[in-house]
Amino acid sequence: PELLAPAGNIESYFAALENGADAIYVGYRHYNARALAANFTLEDIARLNEYAHGQGVRLYVALNSAVREEEIEEITSTLAGLSQIEPDGLIIQDGAIARLCHRNFPNLNLHASTLMTVHNGAGVDQLQSMGFQRVVLARELALEELANIAASTTLELEVFVHGALCYSYSGLCLTSSFYGGRSSVRGRCVQPCRRLYRS
Repeated sequence: PELLAPAGNIESYFAALENGADAIYVGYRHYNARALAANFTLEDIARLNEYAHGQGVRLYVALNSAVREEEIEEITSTLAGLSQIEPDGLIIQDGAIARLCHRNFPNLNLHASTLMTVHNGAGVDQLQSMGFQRVVLARELALEELANIAASTTLELEVFVHGALCYSYSGLCLTSSFYGGRSSVRGRCVQPCRRLYRS
């Protein structure tokens, strides 16, 4: 198994390196599910990628927010930059990004974000047919369900072992948009699931 750690800033990147992570994922400055973190520019990512590889650690880049029509040109430019950097994987949730990569940047390995809400083997098969190299399974699955899916595929699978668990299904929560006017699928969740409620 691969131990993968998130890094929203440079301090957490080096903490992951120094504490035994096999791989690290970082967010591009725009278009990732943690838009409120510090995140990184393409220039930063190029340096982080080179340094991680020098340490024998893989680097993945999260570009996993939903993309609007008017953002396609900028996303394409970003993908061109990432294609030159060649991180070990690109974590995405939007099918448009997958299509752009297949057509223009086939050297980018695609990882399906947990925000794609894959809860079963049929979903994994679909993503494999779409050219994904890895699926980050939905966080709501039980160990038995994970085992059954793993037994039915040769695709790389990733699961969360620590972190936030929304009270909605992964990638389908609209509560943040309702309460705070900020979309979780655009990386701006106001985390209503962490508030105190009374019945």
